Amino acid sequence: LHISQNLLGTPDALPDDVRAVVSHPQALAQCQGYIRSHGLEQRSASSTASAARSVAEAGDRHIAAIASAETAALYGLKILDHDIHEAKTNTTRFAVFSRAETPPALQGASGTFLLLFTVKNNPGALARALGVIGDYGFNLKALRSRPLKNLPWNYYFYAEAEGDDASENGRRMIEALSGYCAMLKVAGRYASVISLEEGETT
Repeated sequence: LHISQNLLGTPDALPDDVRAVVSHPQALAQCQGYIRSHGLEQRSASSTASAARSVAEAGDRHIAAIASAETAALYGLKILDHDIHEAKTNTTRFAVFSRAETPPALQGASGTFLLLFTVKNNPGALARALGVIGDYGFNLKALRSRPLKNLPWNYYFYAEAEGDDASENGRRMIEALSGYCAMLKVAGRYASVISLEEGETT
């Protein structure tokens, strides 16, 4: 979904009244250019909605929230400035998870599988592991790293790749990949787009 960040203030506020902004850290990061250019103090909140609620409850025209237009309507705030985020292609992806396997018919040729893995502590292990995925013809769509708990400076990797990991070629890829990984798990699969009403790919 497209995300638009807006400056939300109390009904009696004007843009020049605002001295501080409050929002979720991600929203604050998306609006850094605007925040810096206006010399605003930053305050963190657990969500954009809780930020807007706190501004409405405080009733202080010098404090504004960064959130969506829908949030402004929900908490009776006024939009003081529109689309203040820097990246105009700002989006958020949502997913619905299930313990049940996605039927192959719903995954289609452009289905995606998710891998969780750690690599062995050898020079070039990550590069070689990623090379295996490409060598077997799977398109790597995303790769992210996260720190391992209780192991400083060690990371696990989350990857999304297009294709069918359950195919013969996919099984060979997983087998080859395990040679470079200390831990490897296929975390799940999904179709590129699923209609929640029809239960079919679109």
